[in-house]
Parts: sequence; structure tokens; C-alpha cells
Amino acid sequence: MKKLNNLKWFTLGVIVAALVALTVVPAIAASRQVQATLTYRDIKIVLDGNELVPKDVNGNIVEPFLIDGTTYLPLRAIAGALGLDVDWDGGTSTVTLESESYSPPAPNPSPSPPASPPSATSNDWQNAPDSTPVWTASRTSAIAHSTPTCSNMGNPIQSTKGEVIARGGRACQNCWTNIGG
Repeated sequence: MKKLNNLKWFTLGVIVAALVALTVVPAIAASRQVQATLTYRDIKIVLDGNELVPKDVNGNIVEPFLIDGTTYLPLRAIAGALGLDVDWDGGTSTVTLESESYSPPAPNPSPSPPASPPSATSNDWQNAPDSTPVWTASRTSAIAHSTPTCSNMGNPIQSTKGEVIARGGRACQNCWTNIGG
């Protein structure tokens, strides 16, 4: 009788374990979260003989760490120290790094509209010549701003209206008075 009672408890335990595994394991796999132990060991980064203090976009110090023997460094700080522009696209979870010498491929040429004379308004996108200085959040950004302080861009890149248009860009709705059609 005791043996039969133990078998019932064992069977019940197996069923409960299976149910827990079937509900918990898929949930963990779907979110792709893993438990890890981060090891902070006061890791120093030296670039060309100078110690680099890595900081995030807000100027806060970001400390490198180890996970299972692999060192993880803050990409924005390292790329910035190497003179690379960093752009993050949260929608596609993509980090884009670009060097100063990078130039995006030119799009297929299209006939350019006839030149219009500039108007008296300095923020007139439609009538501004292609050589008009504009600012973008990165070298690939498609939105041209009339001032480097629009939209809190962080480290704005100066370009020209023509360069932004060539990569399929458009005017910022907030800082241009005449955005055309």
C-alpha cells in the first residue's frame, strides 16, 4: 500500500513538473531573457596611450563588465573615441556606425527641379538653395533641421540641403516655414 501511495505522489510530481516546464520554458524563450552574472573589475580602456573614461549619451560614466569571460564595452563611448558616428534605431534594433570618410551610395539620379530664387525667410525649405547648411542627427538621417538645436539631436552633423535630399531626406516639420509639396 505504501509503495502505491509513493507511486501516486511521484506521478503527480512528474505531471506538475511537466506543466511548469511547458508554461515557463516557452515564455522565457519568447522574451529571450537569460540570467547572467556581470563581473565588474574596474576594467580600464586605453586608446593610443590615453585612458578612456566611457560615458553614455547623457555624460554618465558607463563601466565595462565581464560575462562568462567575455568583456563587454559601451559601444557609443568606444566608437566616439575612434571618431565614429553612432546612431540607434530602436524600431529595428540596429546600431549604425559611420566613419568620417564614409559616404552613402548615391541614389539613382533624378531630374532636379528648376532652381527657385531664395525667399526672404531664412527657414524657407522650398526656396533654399541646395548648398544651404542643415543639421541632421547622423550622416544617414533623413530629416534636415534648420538649426543644430532642434529636436535635441545630441551631436548634430552639419550637411547641406542637397546632400540630405540626395539620400531621400526631407525637411523637419518643426523648424522650416515652407516645406513644399
